[in-house]
Amino acid sequence: MRKMRCEICFDEFLCLAPFPCWCSTVHISDEKRTSLKSLAEDCVCPSCLRG
Repeated sequence: MRKMRCEICFDEFLCLAPFPCWCSTVHISDEKRTSLKSLAEDCVCPSCLRG
């Protein structure tokens, strides 16, 4: 488990990797995935991933 800071909104959140993390259950479009990759190099918070 890692304490992370979202590169988009700067909120803190927990990343559970390498265990099954909350983000593995979020389904996002290829377009959204590409957009997020252009904004962040690492994990993003639940709000930014879903929003």
